[in-house]
Amino acid sequence: MGLPPACNNAANLQIGFHWRNNDLAGADPSIAIDDIQLATMTVTFPPIPCPAQTVVANVNNIPPGVTGYTWTSIPPVPTVTFNPPTGSANPTVTFPAAGTYTIIVFGSTLPGGVPTATAVQVVTVNPQLAVFANPISQTVCPGANATITASGANTYTWSIGINGPSIGTGSSVVVTFPTPSVVAYFVQGELGMCLSNSVIAQVTYTNLPLTLTVSPANLTVCPGSAISLTASGATNYTWSIPGNPTLTPTTNPLADITPTTFGVYTYTVVGADIGCTGTQTVDVTVANVGFNMTITPTSPTICVGQTITLNAAGGTNYTWTPSTTLSNSVGASVDATPTITTTYNILGELSGCTSNTQITVTITPGLIY
Repeated sequence: MGLPPACNNAANLQIGFHWRNNDLAGADPSIAIDDIQLATMTVTFPPIPCPAQTVVANVNNIPPGVTGYTWTSIPPVPTVTFNPPTGSANPTVTFPAAGTYTIIVFGSTLPGGVPTATAVQVVTVNPQLAVFANPISQTVCPGANATITASGANTYTWSIGINGPSIGTGSSVVVTFPTPSVVAYFVQGELGMCLSNSVIAQVTYTNLPLTLTVSPANLTVCPGSAISLTASGATNYTWSIPGNPTLTPTTNPLADITPTTFGVYTYTVVGADIGCTGTQTVDVTVANVGFNMTITPTSPTICVGQTITLNAAGGTNYTWTPSTTLSNSVGASVDATPTITTTYNILGELSGCTSNTQITVTITPGLIY
């Protein structure tokens, strides 16, 4: 029994059945059946992925006798690709771009025949999934760690090279490479069934010059002074000094350096940190660095025949001249017994440096009777 197309999905459709005996008496009862729901051919799709990716269509509720199918879409441009375009109830379908498409399938009893059933499905294709990598370019030392972070999807797959081995699946990866190189890392994101294009992040592994500092900076010291130089900005240090090109073992700080001869000494330190190096120099000048000395009392006055004690401060060793009227020619304190006004020269020494000062002892005239 066939029904006209107008009966498809008609509400409150009633179908009546009537039997008659061969005797044409018409005594057999008639039966009326209402609220008949006629099955309509439909087409369904799985969740639609991003543009240019493929899904399989499925025709459901196929009417009896329908064996041929013809597929088309609205709008005609951009073109939706059906493979095959005819003959299959389950073709693969590729949507070329984001947008809304009306997919139509015509069913017929013969391939390419007159359609006897039609199914329509509206499909919405989301825009292409965009995934971002940050930073897209960075430079680190060989052997150092570099962190790359992706965004725009729910899950991610990282690889070295576009078809290289997988190195992680999280939103961030920490990568390293032992030698100077330029390495391309790729990440592809997935959101639902939608895959993004692969995004590249480039890491350059190269010897970045380290910035080293030395403290104290260029300085001037007295001969024989002990100095200590401390470098910072790396993790390992190698020092070279005049007469000892490479200290072994390497030390930092470089302590107890004691130059004894006047001149300028250049100390060099090479610092290393995770594959990168840096160099810094510092000059140490050995010279006579003057220092202040004081002599007390500051304006001594005595009578002839009297003695006064003179005290020096500011250095460590002292030499007094002339010494003929002094109790001693060296020392921080001397007794002076001049008979005339006399100026004494004091040579002081401190950490290899010397300094000079003077003090005058004035003799007052005696009483006249």
